[in-house]
Formats: sequence, structure tokens, C-alpha cells
Amino acid sequence: MFKKIYKFFLINSLLLFFIIIFILLINSDLRRKIFYYPTNLINFYFETRINYAVSQKDFKKVSQYLGQYIDISQKFSKGKNIMLVSIFKKLTYASEKALTQDDFNNLENIYKKIDNIDDKIYLNNVWLGRSLIDNDFKLSQFYLSKAIGLAPASEEAFRQILNIYNLVKKDEKIDDFLTEQFCKKFLTNMNGGTSDLINTNFFGGNIKDFGIFLNNDAQNIYKQQINKFDEYIEYQFNFENQKKINSINLIGTFYKGSIIKIKNILLNTNKDLKINLSKIIFISNNNYILKETNNELEILNPTDENNVITLLTDQYENIESLSFSMKLEKIPLTNKAFCISIDEN
Repeated sequence: MFKKIYKFFLINSLLLFFIIIFILLINSDLRRKIFYYPTNLINFYFETRINYAVSQKDFKKVSQYLGQYIDISQKFSKGKNIMLVSIFKKLTYASEKALTQDDFNNLENIYKKIDNIDDKIYLNNVWLGRSLIDNDFKLSQFYLSKAIGLAPASEEAFRQILNIYNLVKKDEKIDDFLTEQFCKKFLTNMNGGTSDLINTNFFGGNIKDFGIFLNNDAQNIYKQQINKFDEYIEYQFNFENQKKINSINLIGTFYKGSIIKIKNILLNTNKDLKINLSKIIFISNNNYILKETNNELEILNPTDENNVITLLTDQYENIESLSFSMKLEKIPLTNKAFCISIDEN
């Protein structure tokens, strides 16, 4: 009797086991929920503790919790894993709230842990360079220079280079580094793009690439490339079919802290079909109008996130091409006296 009961439970247990395995194999959504549930609980636990520690300006505790968070994630899977994005979000939050050198020093071991997992994260290289300013200036230079190499168009590393001038010991030989990395590169560099572990921007965040689409047809983007700062360049867009136009949408990442100037919008490259820019309606999620005339718009770009600038116009029909001139100007991060004072030393 006992053997029959035992055999019955064994067969049914095996049958149930294989049914569960089969369901998990064919139902990816259920499989994902079961496997990610412990991860979500861990994420919620550490997010709560880290947020509270940051609000109390207790960066020793922040570092402790982030260290535990990373160690647990590495037990799930060595190297880059699904939890790294959540960890980096909290590290970003903490780093943006850090004010003093002590705050960054307390987070230094976390930046090093992240660097051991992935040494090509732009912001982590910036923060690691920042944390080392007071105790290892050469290593700080290394990480800030590396960050610029990873994302030449991002500004965070250049801002930390300005901090070096303020924070480093006066007897350090910093002038060559500052001249090479900031005074020579910042205002002229257009290579590369912005970098973000979390978000994906238009055209990979590359500030050189931009495009337009007409009306609400975002599926058909006409792409161009900016190759110079501080110079008007004419861009022409030819359409495969005649178009009816009532809005022009300019999209791109552009450069954070720049002025976009647009003039001479011509339809069919015909001066008789030149759009009066003082009569268009400007709509944007991120940008600001600085100046407008009949022939020119000056637009402030304060972000390196996705930009869509919409220019609502009168309705035009039978349009085969469109052209306009555009200039991108960088706004300086500091005044001219900074580089002049370095040259004089």
C-alpha cells in the first residue's frame, strides 16, 4: 500500500515538474516575472535605503549600501548584468547630490567597483576622476582624459577639469593638462557624441547628426551632418515626391549649452517661397527662443537629450525640396580669463 502511494506521489510530482518546466519554456512573460521578482525586491530595498541616506547627506551610508547592492548583483551574475542599470541610476542620483570633496571621496570605492565591471562608462570615469583630485592628481587626469575620449561632446568631464584648477594644490604642474584638455579641445571638438548608460538618443547621441521630418511623418527622416561650429552652412533636403507642408520638425541631440541659429528657409530653393520666420509658431520640449526676426531664429539648447524643434508654418503644396542655413555656437563654460591666466603662467 505504501509503495503504491509513494509511486503515485512520485509520478505526479514528476509530471507536475515537467508541466511547470514546459509552461516556463513556452511562456516567456511568466518566466521573466518569476526570475525577475527577487531582483525587483532587491532593487526596491536598496533604492529606499540609498534615497534616504542621500537625503540625510550621509554619503558613507550611501557608499555602504551601493557596495552591498553591487556585491549582491555580482552573485547573481558576474560582470555587466540586468541589475547594473538600476545600480547606476542610484549612483547617478547620489553623485548629482554630492557637493563636497568628502562626498566624492566616500563614493570613490563605488566608482572603482563600477570601473572594474565596465571601464567604458563615461560618467563613472568623470566621477572617479573627480573623487581622486585631492589624493592622486595624475590618476585623476587619467580618468578625466579617458572620459573625454569616450564622449568628446559631453561637457561633464570639462566641468571637472575646471574644478581641478580650483581644488588642486598650487604647486602641482597642471597648466599643460588644462591647456590641452580644456582650452584647446572644448570649444572646437565636434567628434563623438554624448554618452548615457540608461537612455538612447537620436542618432546615437552624435551631435554632428541631425535631421528633419515634415508634418507628423516621423517615419521619414531626412538626415544631414554638422561639421563646423560658428559658421552658417546651407543644408538642402530633396523629397522623392511632391509634399504638402504645414510644419517642419528639426530633430537631433545637438550640443548641450549651445545656440542654434536658423535662417533663409526656402521651399523649392525659390526665394519667392521664403518662409517669414517671425510668422512661424515655435514649439519645443527643451529649447528656448532667444531672438527672432523675419529672417533668423536664435534658439537656446540647454540639454543633450533628444530634441524636436517644430516650426508651424502656413500650408504649402507641391514642394519638392527645402533648404535652410544653420549655425551651431557653443556657449563657453567659463570666461576668457581662465585660459588667458593659464597662458600667462
